Amino acid sequence: MSTEPNKDLEVLLGDLGFPVGQLHRFVVDGMTEGIWVTDPEGNTVFANQNFAKMLNFSPSELLKKHIVELILFDDKTPTAIFVNPTLGGHRTRQDVQLLQKGGTPVWVMMGMSPLFGKDSQFLGTLFMVMDISEIKRSELELKRNRDHIFETSKLATIGEMSAGMAHEMNQPMTGITLAVAMIKKLKEKNKLTDEELDSALKDILTSVKRCTKVIDHVRAFSRQQTEDFGPISVNDSIDAAMILMKESLRLRNIEVTKTLTENLPEIRGERFQLEQVWINLISNAKDALDELEAKSPGILKNKKLSISSRLEAGAVVVEITDTGIGMSEKTKNKIFEPFFTTKPPGKGTGLGMSIVHGIIQAHKAEVEIKSKVGSGSTFSIRLPAV
Repeated sequence: MSTEPNKDLEVLLGDLGFPVGQLHRFVVDGMTEGIWVTDPEGNTVFANQNFAKMLNFSPSELLKKHIVELILFDDKTPTAIFVNPTLGGHRTRQDVQLLQKGGTPVWVMMGMSPLFGKDSQFLGTLFMVMDISEIKRSELELKRNRDHIFETSKLATIGEMSAGMAHEMNQPMTGITLAVAMIKKLKEKNKLTDEELDSALKDILTSVKRCTKVIDHVRAFSRQQTEDFGPISVNDSIDAAMILMKESLRLRNIEVTKTLTENLPEIRGERFQLEQVWINLISNAKDALDELEAKSPGILKNKKLSISSRLEAGAVVVEITDTGIGMSEKTKNKIFEPFFTTKPPGKGTGLGMSIVHGIIQAHKAEVEIKSKVGSGSTFSIRLPAV
């Protein structure tokens, strides 16, 4: 036999009755990936069987079709990179939607490689294409489930924080009641002056604004939200979370220290998701402090919670520290797993910290946990600054 491997294979295929001239087409059509080749202008010059099958075309029907006829472009998908990948680097891979025959989009993962001839002349582009429509459908379903869990968690938070909201509303409502009573009393005695009336109305207006602020915040927090990421203030999100949490903490005699560095740069995120992180972490700390008190009666004076923010190496760092029961190394390693909880049945779903982890990942942030049994815990969240 010849010492030339390719020639030996061609001879073998010829003995089997396979046309030798179609060897490369045989190999390319036998690949599980779609193969698509375009010329320097972006016109299709070759498509293997699998690529054509993905789009419900025959290979011959795809010839001469331009990439704009087959790729679903949007503002984030520059046409030029697909015509000539060298504009975006010599090898590019990304998920895109291709248009099937009839216009139905299908998700694919596409690797692009420029083809060069003599003297480095650009001859066109080779695309390696894999159908990932099932993966995308699974991702969409996962996102729907995650969003549902997140919304359910928010509603549960609203229910749990009802005492705090009632307290926030009770104070201004009491102020309004007192102001009205004063007006009525002065009027009955014919001593209601313009100055007294103006002062009372001013107090009423201030109280109404305070109530409106609480109601608007709760309404916005509880309604369905899309992932509308944009520049936000971390300190503002912490303050908003404390509106819902502070009364619950006060009722448990937890001493709260809040040290927020002023003029921090904004981070890119979703305000209500980030607020949910602080609520869940504070709620987790509250439970840890309650558990310590239950196991060690009389330790009430040591129930402390601190919240701080600072700028560190281009990131906004938020730390939430408690003097609660603490965690073992095993618990610390499992705390972000869905449905994991150390609470007794009926006391926790095991989803709160899993939601925290998901939101942190979505914000491209990092979390570090320091904890020791009996010595409390510290959660440090690093959020990239804008």
